[in-house]
Amino acid sequence: MNCRLMLWFLCLGSIVSVLSFGADIQSEDRTAEVIPLAPDVQQEIVRVVTALSAGDMPEEAVQKIVQDFKSFKNKPPQELLLQVLAVYGGKDEYRNNPRAEMAKRLLLSSLLQEMTPSNIVHAVAPKYEQTSDPKLEYSLRQALGMATLRGGRADVINPNFDAFSAYVAQRKEQPPRKLVGFMYGHNPQAAVLSMSRVYGDKAAETELADKLKGDPKAALQSLADRPEWWARLYVAEMMKKQTQLRDAAILKKLEKDDDPLVKGKVAEITSDK
Repeated sequence: MNCRLMLWFLCLGSIVSVLSFGADIQSEDRTAEVIPLAPDVQQEIVRVVTALSAGDMPEEAVQKIVQDFKSFKNKPPQELLLQVLAVYGGKDEYRNNPRAEMAKRLLLSSLLQEMTPSNIVHAVAPKYEQTSDPKLEYSLRQALGMATLRGGRADVINPNFDAFSAYVAQRKEQPPRKLVGFMYGHNPQAAVLSMSRVYGDKAAETELADKLKGDPKAALQSLADRPEWWARLYVAEMMKKQTQLRDAAILKKLEKDDDPLVKGKVAEITSDK
């Protein structure tokens, strides 16, 4: 078992202290609409979490319980992952029942490390697009974050967006906008270069990469005038993240953008003022 990867995911409990899943019935109802609960899997989750929460036990016993869950009825890890995510309680659950929360987090970690980035994106992205529940949305973002790792490690400067790009490329006529938004929020430079590959070619990516290495304000001005929504989204995201790059004329222009992601990001900027 990849201990580094498991430790990274287990640490999410402290890193993402804003997690507050499963806190109310309305939230649970919205979650069930996006991820219908499978009674047999949910019953098994309860059994496994109860066993893991019982108290201290040898590492071998813990791993046996986890491995048995992962092979439950030969269900694919993608299905088991979503079922655990649907009932993961995050911060609120940790506050009320820390052993149960940690047990579920262990299951999530073990399932995710068995999955390829492509497996994760294909399983999670559709649910991420569908949900309107901010609690579930945050949970799904954490799972998506695992698909950006390189060699089991987070690389903020150069995240692994290969699986994301492939997923978007298959749907580029109607791109998954929330997933694209996740990419830009994670790393705008890596995201816009990924989109240039999806909607262009290697030459277009190289040209854009060279432009991004130059004066940042000049690059934003150039990209703001481009017809591609994904180029203008980069401008909005960078101005959101770096206030020193904000330009009143560009923001005024992007306020009227016909792309909802761009317009929404500009609205976030103006509301910050």
